[in-house]
Amino acid sequence: MKRVIIEIEGMSCMGCAKNVEDSLNKLKGVKKVKVLLKDKKAVVEISKEVNFEDLKSKIKEVGYNPG
Repeated sequence: MKRVIIEIEGMSCMGCAKNVEDSLNKLKGVKKVKVLLKDKKAVVEISKEVNFEDLKSKIKEVGYNPG
């Protein structure tokens, strides 16, 4: 398992963070997601088959800007 950290811009509340967490958790191969609103980032534990670009695309899909 691998851990990646993604910077995220555009989140302003816990609802935003929950929205990002829920969307990332739906991706196959994502094991655990923790969105840190204050730090504006997501810590994601993934299996090898998950592509970093897929994570970023999912964040964009729900309306936020991955770094």
